[in-house]
Amino acid sequence: MSNMRFHILFFFIYKYLMTIFYFKRLNAMDFNTNTLYLNYPPSIKHVEFNEFKNKYRNFTMKIDTINKLLIFCQKLRNQNIIPYYLILGGSYLKNTDSSNSILKIIGCFKSNALPNTTAIKKYFSPIGESAVNLRSKKDDELKLVGLQPVNWITLSSNETNLEALSHFNEIRDLQTDHTLENKLYKVGLICLSFNEVISNVQ
Repeated sequence: MSNMRFHILFFFIYKYLMTIFYFKRLNAMDFNTNTLYLNYPPSIKHVEFNEFKNKYRNFTMKIDTINKLLIFCQKLRNQNIIPYYLILGGSYLKNTDSSNSILKIIGCFKSNALPNTTAIKKYFSPIGESAVNLRSKKDDELKLVGLQPVNWITLSSNETNLEALSHFNEIRDLQTDHTLENKLYKVGLICLSFNEVISNVQ
Protein backbone atom coordinates (compact mmCIF):
# COMPACT_ATOMS: atom_id res chain seq x y z
CA MET A 1 0.00 0.00 0.00
CA SER A 2 2.79 2.38 0.94
CA ASN A 3 4.46 1.50 -2.36
CA MET A 4 1.35 2.61 -4.24
CA ARG A 5 1.20 5.85 -2.26
CA PHE A 6 4.80 6.53 -3.14
CA HIS A 7 4.10 6.07 -6.86
CA ILE A 8 1.01 8.28 -6.71
CA LEU A 9 2.94 10.98 -4.86
CA PHE A 10 5.81 10.69 -7.32
CA PHE A 11 3.40 11.03 -10.24
CA PHE A 12 1.85 14.25 -8.92
CA ILE A 13 5.23 15.78 -8.08
CA TYR A 14 6.50 14.90 -11.55
CA LYS A 15 3.40 16.40 -13.18
CA TYR A 16 3.76 19.57 -11.11
CA LEU A 17 7.43 20.00 -12.00
CA MET A 18 6.79 19.40 -15.70
CA THR A 19 4.01 22.01 -15.67
CA ILE A 20 6.36 24.58 -14.13
CA PHE A 21 9.06 23.66 -16.64
CA TYR A 22 6.63 24.02 -19.54
CA PHE A 23 5.47 27.50 -18.57
CA LYS A 24 9.01 28.67 -17.85
CA ARG A 25 10.02 27.35 -21.25
CA LEU A 26 6.98 29.03 -22.82
CA ASN A 27 7.90 32.35 -21.27
CA ALA A 28 11.57 32.06 -22.14
CA MET A 29 11.33 30.73 -25.68
CA ASP A 30 7.90 31.42 -27.13
CA PHE A 31 6.73 34.69 -25.62
CA ASN A 32 8.41 38.04 -26.11
CA THR A 33 7.68 40.15 -23.04
CA ASN A 34 8.68 43.34 -24.86
CA THR A 35 6.29 43.02 -27.79
CA LEU A 36 3.68 40.86 -25.99
CA TYR A 37 3.67 38.46 -28.96
CA LEU A 38 4.58 34.83 -29.44
CA ASN A 39 8.03 34.50 -30.99
CA TYR A 40 7.15 31.67 -33.37
CA PRO A 41 3.42 31.70 -34.13
CA PRO A 42 1.95 30.09 -37.23
CA SER A 43 2.09 32.44 -40.20
CA ILE A 44 -1.69 32.36 -40.67
CA LYS A 45 -4.26 30.92 -38.29
CA HIS A 46 -7.88 30.35 -39.24
CA VAL A 47 -10.28 31.08 -36.39
CA GLU A 48 -14.04 31.28 -36.12
CA PHE A 49 -15.36 34.82 -35.92
CA ASN A 50 -16.93 34.32 -32.48
CA GLU A 51 -13.66 32.93 -31.15
CA PHE A 52 -11.85 35.98 -32.51
CA LYS A 53 -14.43 38.33 -31.00
CA ASN A 54 -14.40 36.60 -27.62
CA LYS A 55 -10.62 36.88 -27.39
CA TYR A 56 -11.01 40.66 -27.19
CA ARG A 57 -14.32 40.88 -25.33
CA ASN A 58 -12.65 42.45 -22.27
CA PHE A 59 -11.06 45.18 -24.39
CA THR A 60 -13.69 47.89 -24.88
CA MET A 61 -11.87 49.70 -27.66
CA LYS A 62 -11.13 46.52 -29.56
CA ILE A 63 -14.72 45.33 -29.39
CA ASP A 64 -15.65 48.67 -30.96
CA THR A 65 -13.23 47.95 -33.82
CA ILE A 66 -14.82 44.53 -34.34
CA ASN A 67 -18.22 46.21 -34.61
CA LYS A 68 -16.78 48.51 -37.26
CA LEU A 69 -15.38 45.49 -39.08
CA LEU A 70 -18.96 44.21 -39.27
CA ILE A 71 -20.09 47.54 -40.74
CA PHE A 72 -17.26 47.38 -43.27
CA CYS A 73 -18.27 43.85 -44.30
CA GLN A 74 -21.89 44.92 -44.62
CA LYS A 75 -20.79 47.72 -46.96
CA LEU A 76 -18.87 45.18 -49.04
CA ARG A 77 -21.87 42.88 -49.30
CA ASN A 78 -24.13 45.76 -50.30
CA GLN A 79 -21.73 46.47 -53.17
CA ASN A 80 -21.61 42.77 -54.09
CA ILE A 81 -17.93 42.60 -53.12
CA ILE A 82 -17.64 39.17 -51.52
CA PRO A 83 -14.15 38.06 -50.40
CA TYR A 84 -13.57 34.41 -49.55
CA TYR A 85 -11.23 35.20 -46.66
CA LEU A 86 -10.29 38.26 -44.68
CA ILE A 87 -6.66 38.17 -43.55
CA LEU A 88 -6.11 40.34 -40.48
CA GLY A 89 -2.90 41.79 -39.07
CA GLY A 90 -1.65 45.02 -37.55
CA SER A 91 -1.15 46.30 -34.03
CA TYR A 92 -4.75 45.35 -33.19
CA LEU A 93 -3.56 41.78 -32.59
CA LYS A 94 -1.46 42.88 -29.65
CA ASN A 95 -2.91 41.61 -26.38
CA THR A 96 -3.57 45.08 -24.94
CA ASP A 97 -6.34 47.66 -25.28
CA SER A 98 -5.43 50.80 -27.18
CA SER A 99 -7.35 53.51 -28.99
CA ASN A 100 -4.50 53.70 -31.51
CA SER A 101 -4.44 50.05 -32.56
CA ILE A 102 -4.90 49.36 -36.27
CA LEU A 103 -6.58 46.28 -37.75
CA LYS A 104 -5.05 45.77 -41.20
CA ILE A 105 -7.11 43.82 -43.72
CA ILE A 106 -6.33 41.90 -46.90
CA GLY A 107 -9.27 40.67 -48.97
CA CYS A 108 -8.85 37.23 -50.59
CA PHE A 109 -11.11 36.65 -53.59
CA LYS A 110 -11.74 33.46 -55.52
CA SER A 111 -10.95 33.88 -59.19
CA ASN A 112 -14.48 32.88 -60.19
CA ALA A 113 -16.09 35.44 -57.85
CA LEU A 114 -13.89 38.45 -58.45
CA PRO A 115 -15.69 41.79 -58.84
CA ASN A 116 -14.17 44.44 -61.06
CA THR A 117 -10.83 45.87 -60.01
CA THR A 118 -12.18 49.40 -59.70
CA ALA A 119 -14.71 48.31 -57.07
CA ILE A 120 -12.08 46.39 -55.10
CA LYS A 121 -9.66 49.32 -55.14
CA LYS A 122 -12.27 51.56 -53.57
CA TYR A 123 -12.49 49.33 -50.51
CA PHE A 124 -9.20 47.42 -50.25
CA SER A 125 -6.67 50.13 -50.97
CA PRO A 126 -5.65 52.42 -48.07
CA ILE A 127 -6.29 55.37 -50.37
CA GLY A 128 -9.37 53.90 -52.01
CA GLU A 129 -12.27 56.32 -52.31
CA SER A 130 -14.76 54.28 -50.27
CA ALA A 131 -12.22 53.29 -47.61
CA VAL A 132 -11.22 56.92 -47.11
CA ASN A 133 -14.84 58.09 -47.01
CA LEU A 134 -15.83 55.47 -44.46
CA ARG A 135 -12.99 56.50 -42.15
CA SER A 136 -13.92 60.18 -42.39
CA LYS A 137 -17.66 59.95 -41.71
CA LYS A 138 -18.81 62.44 -39.09
CA ASP A 139 -21.31 59.92 -37.77
CA ASP A 140 -19.36 58.05 -35.07
CA GLU A 141 -21.33 54.88 -35.76
CA LEU A 142 -19.98 54.75 -39.31
CA LYS A 143 -16.55 56.23 -38.74
CA LEU A 144 -14.33 53.21 -39.27
CA VAL A 145 -11.27 54.49 -37.43
CA GLY A 146 -9.02 51.57 -36.55
CA LEU A 147 -9.60 49.65 -39.79
CA GLN A 148 -7.02 49.82 -42.54
CA PRO A 149 -7.61 47.81 -45.73
CA VAL A 150 -4.15 47.36 -47.22
CA ASN A 151 -4.54 45.11 -50.28
CA TRP A 152 -6.30 42.20 -51.97
CA ILE A 153 -5.28 38.95 -53.65
CA THR A 154 -6.92 36.58 -56.11
CA LEU A 155 -7.00 32.88 -55.24
CA SER A 156 -7.03 30.08 -57.76
CA SER A 157 -9.10 26.99 -56.97
CA ASN A 158 -6.14 25.26 -55.28
CA GLU A 159 -5.03 28.22 -53.19
CA THR A 160 -7.80 28.29 -50.60
CA ASN A 161 -5.76 26.37 -48.00
CA LEU A 162 -3.80 28.58 -45.63
CA GLU A 163 -0.39 27.15 -46.53
CA ALA A 164 -0.81 28.31 -50.12
CA LEU A 165 -1.43 31.91 -49.04
CA SER A 166 2.07 32.39 -47.67
CA HIS A 167 3.67 32.77 -51.11
CA PHE A 168 1.68 35.93 -51.88
CA ASN A 169 3.83 39.05 -51.52
CA GLU A 170 0.87 40.90 -50.01
CA ILE A 171 0.59 38.30 -47.24
CA ARG A 172 4.33 38.32 -46.58
CA ASP A 173 4.33 42.11 -46.43
CA LEU A 174 1.65 42.04 -43.76
CA GLN A 175 3.44 39.24 -41.90
CA THR A 176 6.67 41.26 -41.84
CA ASP A 177 5.00 44.52 -40.82
CA HIS A 178 7.60 45.68 -38.30
CA THR A 179 7.18 49.39 -37.99
CA LEU A 180 8.38 50.88 -34.73
CA GLU A 181 4.81 51.04 -33.43
CA ASN A 182 3.72 47.56 -34.49
CA LYS A 183 6.77 45.28 -34.06
CA LEU A 184 4.88 42.58 -35.94
CA TYR A 185 7.71 40.73 -37.65
CA LYS A 186 7.08 37.60 -35.56
CA VAL A 187 3.31 37.80 -35.33
CA GLY A 188 0.95 35.37 -36.98
CA LEU A 189 -1.96 36.60 -39.06
CA ILE A 190 -5.63 35.81 -38.49
CA CYS A 191 -7.84 34.38 -41.22
CA LEU A 192 -11.61 34.84 -41.03
CA SER A 193 -14.25 33.50 -43.36
CA PHE A 194 -16.08 36.49 -44.85
CA ASN A 195 -19.37 34.57 -44.96
CA GLU A 196 -19.02 33.74 -41.29
CA VAL A 197 -18.33 37.36 -40.41
CA ILE A 198 -21.23 38.66 -42.46
CA SER A 199 -23.59 36.14 -40.82
CA ASN A 200 -23.08 38.11 -37.59
CA VAL A 201 -24.35 41.35 -39.11
CA GLN A 202 -27.75 42.25 -37.72
